[in-house]
Amino acid sequence: MGYTSDLVLRFLRNYFPLKGILLVRAFFGHYFSFKCPKIYLKLHKVYCVVVTLVCVIIIFIMTNEWRKWVIFELVIMTLASILIEGDCCGKFLSFVECTDHSFGLGRRNLASPRLYAAFFIITSIRLYIDYINIHAFFVNPVLYSAFTFLYTGLDLNHLLRMIVFDILYERAKHLRNHFESICSRVNGDDNMISEVKRGILLYKELIGSITVLEKIQVTYLLALVARFAANVADIHLILCVEKRDEV
Repeated sequence: MGYTSDLVLRFLRNYFPLKGILLVRAFFGHYFSFKCPKIYLKLHKVYCVVVTLVCVIIIFIMTNEWRKWVIFELVIMTLASILIEGDCCGKFLSFVECTDHSFGLGRRNLASPRLYAAFFIITSIRLYIDYINIHAFFVNPVLYSAFTFLYTGLDLNHLLRMIVFDILYERAKHLRNHFESICSRVNGDDNMISEVKRGILLYKELIGSITVLEKIQVTYLLALVARFAANVADIHLILCVEKRDEV
């Protein structure tokens, strides 16, 4: 079982690396600062704005007032990705890659099994929800497609926060194992001092990478507020539908 999971993970890292997950997220209208010419990044920002506006217009025109609350969440998350998250997280990943290379961790992959599991679970749940509501497609295919696109993008938007915390967790775990291996030695040797210094330097670099993320803390609060408002609106809609059916 362990050998099979290693093969699957190796396959995913070779043919569907972290950049692939970020590209899927970018397709659904959430900006990320990739390593590419600036003209492509500007076009990507324009694309994010355009697809958001299209979804907003379709939903605003074709649905009731309570469902329009999801527009609030979509606009907030899109603006957060363009103005704050995309650039900050792009700098964070570049910083981590440079740190890994400096400390001999160049082969350490940024995508962990937990991240792949989260991606496929989120995608599977969204596909299942879309499937059981497929009857809505035949009623209004445009509105159904807009909602499918919107909710899939919002689901995948949270992956960026998972990526950040997962990367920090993996490096912190490596640092812990590094110090544990030093402390477990019965007799000291000449390399212990240099290895302790190396661990302290790695810790400082890890703290330095966290400072790059200070700006995106506000986006976490915005995401919670926007999701809460959308959930309240959805619950209200369900209660209204049930009350109408009873009548």
